[in-house]
Amino acid sequence: MEHDDAYRTRWPRASKPTLLAQFSRYGIGEETAREFEISYGAGLNSSFIIPLHDPPGSRIGYATVTDSGSRVIVPETLMAAELLYNCHRAVVSGSKQVIVVQDFLDCFRVSQCGFRSVVALLGQSMSEIQEIELVARFRTAVLMFSGDDAGWALTRECVLRLVTQMSVHAAVLPSNRTPRDLSHADLLSVLRYSGTTE
Repeated sequence: MEHDDAYRTRWPRASKPTLLAQFSRYGIGEETAREFEISYGAGLNSSFIIPLHDPPGSRIGYATVTDSGSRVIVPETLMAAELLYNCHRAVVSGSKQVIVVQDFLDCFRVSQCGFRSVVALLGQSMSEIQEIELVARFRTAVLMFSGDDAGWALTRECVLRLVTQMSVHAAVLPSNRTPRDLSHADLLSVLRYSGTTE
């Protein structure tokens, strides 16, 4: 694909030791990195490099995420609001319940806890495209957003839009924490308390 060439040219991959060291900083294990096909770009703007897929599972682009949280999507015509990240793996899991998080790193951490049916909105709102995909492919949504004003605003928005179309639960995170901030044990506890099933 054309954007594959742009990806390889723009973000040459870092060595495996560097890759594993960066994953470790965020609590991401090597098996999780392999499952999600994550790599790490070398150079001044070192970034996680993450393949993007459409719901049926075809690769349609890449995203890079820097340590500061800035994000670039290739091709540039692909918008985050058009994506329900990891939807293809969530569907393949066979579960009709899906955990909905805000970004890539939260998605990796939740999946690493054994909950394979997890998707990310990649932003502070849910687009109409994302809403349609959730309702069409799942029966229950567990919303797991950051424990701050923005996270609760997003939770309210999603509940109001989804509650008449599917069963909706909201996971409660500690104040000003995100799923990636929690230990493995605490993340499991929050998920199970919210009624999430593996």
